[in-house]
Amino acid sequence: MKRLFIIFAMLLSYGAFSQAIQWGQDYEPEDDGSIYNYVGSIGETQYYSFGYQTTAFVRRFNRVGLMSVTKNNVKTYNPEYFKIPLFSLIKTVPTSNEIAIIYSEENKDIDKNQVKCKLIDKNTLLEKSEKVLLAFNHTRRDDPKINLYISKDKSKYVITYMNVNSKTDEGYYSINVYDKDFNKIWDKRYSTENEGTVYFMDVAVNNNGDVFLLTKIKTKEDKTYLSKLNDEEITEYYISDKITLEDSKLHLIDDDNVFVGNNSEGKFSGYTFKLSTEEITNTASFEYKKEKGTLWVIKDILTLENGNIVAIVQDAYLYIYETTKTPPTYTYFNRSFYALCINPNQSNLVYNQLVSKATRYFNRWQIEYGQFERPLFFTKGNDFYAIYNTDKDDNDLSGEVFIETNITFPKGKKVVVTNLMKISPEGKPTLKTLFSKKESQAYFSENLSFMDEQGNIVLGRFKGDILNFGTMKINN
Repeated sequence: MKRLFIIFAMLLSYGAFSQAIQWGQDYEPEDDGSIYNYVGSIGETQYYSFGYQTTAFVRRFNRVGLMSVTKNNVKTYNPEYFKIPLFSLIKTVPTSNEIAIIYSEENKDIDKNQVKCKLIDKNTLLEKSEKVLLAFNHTRRDDPKINLYISKDKSKYVITYMNVNSKTDEGYYSINVYDKDFNKIWDKRYSTENEGTVYFMDVAVNNNGDVFLLTKIKTKEDKTYLSKLNDEEITEYYISDKITLEDSKLHLIDDDNVFVGNNSEGKFSGYTFKLSTEEITNTASFEYKKEKGTLWVIKDILTLENGNIVAIVQDAYLYIYETTKTPPTYTYFNRSFYALCINPNQSNLVYNQLVSKATRYFNRWQIEYGQFERPLFFTKGNDFYAIYNTDKDDNDLSGEVFIETNITFPKGKKVVVTNLMKISPEGKPTLKTLFSKKESQAYFSENLSFMDEQGNIVLGRFKGDILNFGTMKINN
């Protein structure tokens, strides 16, 4: 009797950090050949975009479809696509009461490149209006690169573009800040008095609308700079000439402190930089297993409630099979990842945790990382979480990097399970299987999943061509 009680207690503890998933009804969309992505929420309604079209032998994105979901059930599905120019989509995001499709278009009549915004009714998913957000000079030889960034509270949008003339190699970097409804607040062109070639490594915007640029200026040696821009001024901070920025990410801690994560040659390094004193106050580093056949990148940097930072470094990349066939086969690997917890006020790691999984997704069309295999990373309180697909035979916490890929989507032969992992503030990991492909006939999809404003996780999954949504409460 005592032994049975102990086993029962272990089972209670095993599932204690999350509750059962409340699934909605299955939905079979009209467009079953698209990749679906979570766009954002307005109130209790979530919005998703879709729409890939094959033209000739190249997959070209020239249409956007929208779908809304309420209480885990599809509410509105609009099969009438919003057409945009080929390769022009920048991002689809929510405003206060509408969905905005942001895209670029060359206006040959005025020789300008325009960034436009289609505003879509949140209830009917029909187009209400369109407006031009910005326009800049464009010639045949120009090669503009346009990006959109979002503040943490989602109250500010920033559109940047770097326009470089391919013949003269001269150009400029422009920053344009908008409120949530895409009313422009301010704009500036960034320039530096430092000599050398400027590389923009990362961009971040705080809730006040201040924009931060992490740059590398290359002459005979690399120098790292941080620039802060607002509607009044541009302030440039020199960080160091001892850092070689490669795969790097900028994370805003507070108004006076930023964290720079840098990944290079099997080593992750983190630097806390204080703006008021213009100095690096703390550093932390970790050398991981960079084995042959792996390619590690910084996926994200998250903040815990206690102020600690969790950096996620993944073995995830795209491999292109060079074949004589048209088109070639694209294979996406998304395998092991490290969760590195850092106290930005101390020069040490709080913990490091390796999670080993082995998945790949292949397609004859180039779609970013496929539909199924990316993990979802999030935090709640002082705990870090990850949801991901893996092989049930894999020992996720074995401490070994899995080079051999055991799961191939979408026709994997092995049993695939979707796991939820929690890491406590002390670094203790706990695993829980949410569902298996064998039982549910479904794969978890990071594209469809997110944390809502109440701290619950909305999960999306695919059953072949059928969509399915569920809500899972995370216990503190």
